[in-house]
Amino acid sequence: MKNVLFVISLVSSSFAYGQKKKPARAIPPPPIVQKEIAEPPQSLSIQDDSKKCFVYVSEVAKDSVVVVTENLLEYFPSGRNARIITTTYQYDSKLKKQSNGSGEMLAQTQQLQFIEGKYTIEKGTLTVIPDKKDKFDTRRFKVVYKPDTQTVINLKDEQNHLYKKGKCIEPMISL
Repeated sequence: MKNVLFVISLVSSSFAYGQKKKPARAIPPPPIVQKEIAEPPQSLSIQDDSKKCFVYVSEVAKDSVVVVTENLLEYFPSGRNARIITTTYQYDSKLKKQSNGSGEMLAQTQQLQFIEGKYTIEKGTLTVIPDKKDKFDTRRFKVVYKPDTQTVINLKDEQNHLYKKGKCIEPMISL
């Protein structure tokens, strides 16, 4: 009887080792769903933080002498700093025509005035408040925006002079 039980256990164990296990059925991964990326709201879009420059040039002729005044307004949207640079120079129109015809250059003396300060933009008005309030007046400019966007086209000051977008002054390095 012992032998019979031994043979039965031996046969059953050999059958168990000889069988192949069926592999577990692999579950396919879920399908990839493309999520729609929503556009950022207009107010949260990235703005250009480089400095903005606006120029107004006036020329007044007195006899043959022309007096030129250039006003440059630059402000930095990333901060609150603003600067108004007024350049004044004069030249003789007759001499300038002669020098242009002969290829000579006419040397001019320029007077520069820098007005440093802070600015605020409220309700379509850009206000420049100078650091030295006792020497300079506060200047206000009406901001003219491009239709349907918030990009600035130009500015108008209190005397209704039109300040157009212009090139900013780059620092000069002399050796």
